[in-house]
Amino acid sequence: MREEHPSIRAARESHQRGDPASALLALDDPEISDSVSAINIRGLAYRSLGQVDHAATCFRNLTGREEAHVRALGWWGLVDLKEAVFEPGDAQQLDAAIAEARLQGASPPLGLLNVSRAELYHREGQFSRAFQHLRNGNALIAQSRPFQNQPYYDAIVRMCESTSPSEWRQDQIFSPVFVVGMPRSGTTLLSQALARHTTTRAVEENPFFVLQSVELQHQGGYIEALRQSEATRWSRIAERYHASITQGPSPESGLTPVDKTPENFLHLGFILRTFPEAKIVHVVRDPLDNIVSQYRQYFYYGREYSFSLDALIFYWRGYLTLMRHWLALFGDRIINVHYDQLVKDPTATLKQVLQFCDLTEEPQCFRPHEGASVITTPSAQQVRQPITPDRVGAGRHYAEQMAQWLSDIDKLRDIVKLSF
Repeated sequence: MREEHPSIRAARESHQRGDPASALLALDDPEISDSVSAINIRGLAYRSLGQVDHAATCFRNLTGREEAHVRALGWWGLVDLKEAVFEPGDAQQLDAAIAEARLQGASPPLGLLNVSRAELYHREGQFSRAFQHLRNGNALIAQSRPFQNQPYYDAIVRMCESTSPSEWRQDQIFSPVFVVGMPRSGTTLLSQALARHTTTRAVEENPFFVLQSVELQHQGGYIEALRQSEATRWSRIAERYHASITQGPSPESGLTPVDKTPENFLHLGFILRTFPEAKIVHVVRDPLDNIVSQYRQYFYYGREYSFSLDALIFYWRGYLTLMRHWLALFGDRIINVHYDQLVKDPTATLKQVLQFCDLTEEPQCFRPHEGASVITTPSAQQVRQPITPDRVGAGRHYAEQMAQWLSDIDKLRDIVKLSF
């Protein structure tokens, strides 16, 4: 395998840690100006900074390349901008790219091209055609990125073995706020509102607890480690977490981190073992709206369950099972926030969340779109718009096409109503 150019590697690492400006600086190298990876990362960096026109230029460059996988990256990057302006001939060009990829037998690129085409049909209100492309495209992507349901099931069972840590108390250097839930549930919106407070700062998509949980498992068992009362061990983990979110001496180092990593719902026992006074903000969205939103979203890495409706429902069941367990153990440290309520009555909802997090009310917290600067998640463009309930009920556009899954989704909805 060809070794990645150092400038591209540096840019990729900068963007992954939430520093797109440094990524762009690293890409300012004539040797890589025409590199596909460099152009794609540049587009993603511009998107994270809210510079839609520059991002669109980068992705449109890729749609004109010969290689099917490069075209697929370009088209998805373009449609995922949400605000990108499409030209009259774009749909025909995308259809031609799909036909060519099919002839070449390029399955993963063909899958992503189909998912991209679905978005254009969605914008036109042609939901039946959109769903057909979604189903075909996601099925092809899933062939190369299958969801391993057994490890996920085992993880849920293992987490549910956690017991109430009444004795978990220790000196803390700080107490973060953790925003958790399913991806595409409103976690970015809520975290941006909290991060606008003068005493907080945003931390996006941080894999720290996922990586540390693997390390604990290798050291003798994850759940067994959580049951230990050795305070120094957890203090060291807290210090490592602090180091992972602080790049050297920083004026932000004294601010309360607002860690928006949806999958941290898997590790709330670990998080509260490390930070017993941490605040957990759990955002929950209507299951149909959320499942459709994830099914329409291509994730560059992880979240393989999102390529299958059956897997999405399976993942949701595990998520609900585990969140009910955490609430039984740590109910006083978790606040449930319903996405629908957040966007319909943001002022009242945000006041409750600020109070729960021991944060005073500050006007800018109620206008998160005005302060959004760096957002690396798929919600980058949406969060830069005023809060609106327009997406409530959006999943119903696909109710007819998803008839065979609606019964199972209704059962998920009943659990949400009863539990949160």
